[in-house]
Amino acid sequence: MRRFNHQQGVAPYNGAVAVTRNSAAIDPAMEATPPFQALEAACIQAARLVEAMAPIRIDCRADAGGVYRLFDLNMKPNMTGAGRPGRDDQDSLTAIGARRLGMNYTDLLLEMLRGAWRLDRGARPARRTGS
Repeated sequence: MRRFNHQQGVAPYNGAVAVTRNSAAIDPAMEATPPFQALEAACIQAARLVEAMAPIRIDCRADAGGVYRLFDLNMKPNMTGAGRPGRDDQDSLTAIGARRLGMNYTDLLLEMLRGAWRLDRGARPARRTGS
């Protein structure tokens, strides 16, 4: 996802400005660039390091030289989906990205359910610490 129309370098709170008004899916031409491909590889590595078992959101920015840096890993990304009366523009970044892949919000949720973590599929149970 690409964010734009920041205010003093910060994206406005989505309660004030809908994410759909300052965000867009990355287009295929940008995806093909070496800086973006390096970013994608870094995001995949980060997801593997935390052993992500569900969708996550990784925030990043390009530095002055155009090199992307990861700065926030969100284990619980926002999953808002448009559709309620008066909130037809309230899709989350996750929903906007899914639409780029040809999925509507319902398709996204069904795809997430199909990928649900199940012990019978070889996933390890969560480690517990403390008492």
